[in-house]
Amino acid sequence: IPVDGDLAATIGRYALYYNLDKDNFKRSAIPLTPRLAATFRHGENKKFEIGDQLVIRSWSDKNLEVKTRVAKILEELDTIILESLGSDLCDRDLISESVIPRKGMQYLLMGYSIFHGNTSHQSLSTGIIVSDVTRRLRYTGSSGSFKGDSGGSCWNEHGHLIGMQIEVEKVLHSKDQKGRPASPACGGRCCLVSMMSILGHIQDLLPSVDSDGEVDSDEI
Repeated sequence: IPVDGDLAATIGRYALYYNLDKDNFKRSAIPLTPRLAATFRHGENKKFEIGDQLVIRSWSDKNLEVKTRVAKILEELDTIILESLGSDLCDRDLISESVIPRKGMQYLLMGYSIFHGNTSHQSLSTGIIVSDVTRRLRYTGSSGSFKGDSGGSCWNEHGHLIGMQIEVEKVLHSKDQKGRPASPACGGRCCLVSMMSILGHIQDLLPSVDSDGEVDSDEI
């Protein structure tokens, strides 16, 4: 499935990332609301605790630099929730506009899995949701998953967030009748958690809405 250039341009402004001290590689952070973002929990991010700080930057806006803190850790969803301590991370409530992944749904995965010049660059790949939700609240996509895709944002063809890439489903290499590889070269397919699953765990971090539908100003 070719990458939709218009869709890529639309979601490109939501390509956020952070670096860790040890290298210059980018790790994905997904803006959820103007004040909240999400990233993955596994691997090197296991060391983070509530209150630890990370600086979030933008791939498209070189002036954006926002200090955040770890506000919540969702172990069962392999997710860390970051809260801004300064500027807004985006201009929309993306998680409230998110949709549930469905088997057969096309998606665009945005990560940082292109490595060149001792750093990593934005990557875009397309695929189709190929499974229903599992007992572990994971969905499987048809696209391969590479180093740098962890925490990558998954979007449907209408530009709505659907999930975050968090792990790889191992696929045994197989060949077709002519002996050609019939499985992804990386030997794995992307697994994601739905934004709707994450939304259910962060209600306490969202601004409350009064009876008139107005957001309480104290919490903005």
